Amino acid sequence: MPTSTLDARIAHHALSGNRAEIRRAGPKAARKPVHAVALAVLAAGLAIAGAAPAGAKTAPDQPALDASAVAVPDRYSADTAQQIFTQGGNAVDAAVAIAFTLAVTRPDAGNLGGGGFMTLQIDGKPYFLDYSAQAPQRATRDMYLDDKGNVIKGMSSIGFRAAGVPGTVDGLWQAQRRFGKLKWKQVLAPAIHYATDGFTVDASLQKRRDDAAAKFASRTNFGAYFANLKTGTVFRQPELALTLERVADDGGREFYEGRTADLITKQMYGHGMISKTDLSQYKAVWRDPLVADWNGYRVVTAPPPSSGGIALIQLLKMKADLKPSFAGLDLNSAPYMQLIAQMEDRVFADRQKFAADPDATQAPMPVGKLIDDAYLAQRAAEVKQLQDQQRVAEKAAAEKAAAEKAAEEKAAAEKAAAEKAAAEKAAQAASDAASAGQPNTAQPASVPASAAQPGTGQASASPANAAQATSGPSSPGSANAGQAVAGQSDAVKPGVVQGNAQASATPASASPASASPASAIQASATQASASPASPTHTDAAQASATQASASPASATHTDAAQASATQANATPASVPQGPASQPKSDHALPAQPASTASPPAGAAALNIPASGDGPPPEKPQTTHFSVVDKWGNAVSNTYTLNGSFGSGVVVDGAGFLLNDAMDDFVAKPGAAGTDQANTIAPGRRPVSSMSPTMLLKDGKVALVIGTPGGSRIFTTLFQVMTDLYDFNMSPTDALAAMRFHHQLLPAKTIYWEPYRPITGDLAQQLQKLGYTLEEQTFEGDVQMIRIDGTTPLPVADPRGAGAARVFR
Repeated sequence: MPTSTLDARIAHHALSGNRAEIRRAGPKAARKPVHAVALAVLAAGLAIAGAAPAGAKTAPDQPALDASAVAVPDRYSADTAQQIFTQGGNAVDAAVAIAFTLAVTRPDAGNLGGGGFMTLQIDGKPYFLDYSAQAPQRATRDMYLDDKGNVIKGMSSIGFRAAGVPGTVDGLWQAQRRFGKLKWKQVLAPAIHYATDGFTVDASLQKRRDDAAAKFASRTNFGAYFANLKTGTVFRQPELALTLERVADDGGREFYEGRTADLITKQMYGHGMISKTDLSQYKAVWRDPLVADWNGYRVVTAPPPSSGGIALIQLLKMKADLKPSFAGLDLNSAPYMQLIAQMEDRVFADRQKFAADPDATQAPMPVGKLIDDAYLAQRAAEVKQLQDQQRVAEKAAAEKAAAEKAAEEKAAAEKAAAEKAAAEKAAQAASDAASAGQPNTAQPASVPASAAQPGTGQASASPANAAQATSGPSSPGSANAGQAVAGQSDAVKPGVVQGNAQASATPASASPASASPASAIQASATQASASPASPTHTDAAQASATQASASPASATHTDAAQASATQANATPASVPQGPASQPKSDHALPAQPASTASPPAGAAALNIPASGDGPPPEKPQTTHFSVVDKWGNAVSNTYTLNGSFGSGVVVDGAGFLLNDAMDDFVAKPGAAGTDQANTIAPGRRPVSSMSPTMLLKDGKVALVIGTPGGSRIFTTLFQVMTDLYDFNMSPTDALAAMRFHHQLLPAKTIYWEPYRPITGDLAQQLQKLGYTLEEQTFEGDVQMIRIDGTTPLPVADPRGAGAARVFR
């Protein structure tokens, strides 16, 4: 809808209101037709719109950029942003307005009844707001198990018991109160307009609705509210409009302490677990953002309970440490993808062991150590060791193949010479017989297949059988040699994080110098029995100088010759002591004696199977948007209902969906591929992969980026960021490039997307390396803004229906 049309409709609602719906909300709403008042203010005059409420943060007068910009999931939220910027709002005002609008126009992911993360850069300083959903007080560790200890299918993802305590409204309320420039009612006005007057449904939203309706069927009240969400329909949500009006009138806490809270608890009575106490006690949490230096930039991203920020930094730093291994490799070639997959194995191993709510665990996550340069250099060295061993095996295989070929050629030449000599002898005999007048009884001499070869006392096997005669079915001489070696499982364990380094999640200065992969690890054949929590590799033990695989075109390291093909396990990825001056972090481990050799509490070895089934990638139905304003402030926001349309439960009388965030906890602790620390407990927030991220250059915003995608989020962001900065792609090309996903389990599985499928030679090469290829329907919907000098360049992912707008 054009902004001028939105203005006109806002003015219309300011005059007419919607009294019939207001009466349904009760005396309080009838007394104060909030949306009419708010929309009238929005449309009436820019003079009062620019005035900041008492205590609000005001933007500086002097612009730092040429324009403001957004990259958002749909055109309605882009129109909302334009309206807010026109009134003089800043990035936070626009972000909050966008989030409320998406709760109306993208009900499958935008939300009031879910939660999320917000990364901000305000007046040159980074911030992070955790407003994720949390477990109700009545939640228990085994609440989704039957009496035999098995998970009850669907209970954690569909219906009342799947819902956690929502955090979105309090998060948006806190952000706007702290940093917003406009009045609270102004930023909710566009959302109220779309809920009241409606928006036009597109085909993709109907498709998602149809899929959700089949899943929820008769198990929830989903159909009663969303049956008419059909392509081309103008979809109106009067109950949701009333909820937004109440929140606009009474502030964000109305959702948790007012009539909306009453409607939620009434809906839960006898069915779910969320109580009025759960709601009244919920508070979004301001946390220190996770900060790390990479490639000349400062990465600002999500700390725990997000696992995504840690994982993203680990991938970026490991790839930098492996620069010699990546040298000369084409982007998304099979050898390139194999290296990435081996890095991702280690990231997911750490994630499964350590990821947890930092406020609800006895032993804090070793956040600083998991992103420590020396630790990640060692993890990268493990990948390098695999490549070195593979290279040794390939060289041995090539030498053996060359020797076999030479032997075959020599045998063939000797056979030809013998046959020629025999033929000449027979011809001579025939000639002699003819001269003597005798009949020719001589037979042509033949060379038996078992004729001894010169220099040996052994018979020669036929060329076709020569290799098999000297090797087993998976040896270098066999047709399957490459697949056998490269396909051997990499049984990865989480790294050992120990010592007394107090690495900070938000370092005040640059992190300590990184150890190079060559010096970070001292591999030895005597290290076959590593410490319990050390990362080991079954393929390291199995790889030998007589094994072969397809040769990657990676550059060799100077220490490649030192890699022993008989090494049984990789060296433990232990973290050395950090400097005493290194700042402390709320998320760092307590100091330990330098002599300790044991991992921190709760960090016993996790034996992750090298093969077998595991969970698929997490649910992708989240949404993200990126915002920058002309004053240089920025917001990267990712929020979610978890699954598409959440739990399928709509709060009667309030018109919004509740999340199924409880499905993000481990329902059955100890199951393969689960996050071991991420168990259900009252008040706990589940581990999430959401990773709203920024890059800073000299303290100024250079990139604002994020995406939905579940566990694909950080693998997607990693690929886009390396495409941008390692391969110097334009923002448009970086978002359009091929993406793939790999995680520790299911083992040796690479997920590909229809937008840029993996086919042909590339698919065959990956399969020869031992990977199974599986199609997935989703690999992100990245919304990104890159700052080029003073010019913001917003780009929306071509995979979605997003909009990128610049406002001057």
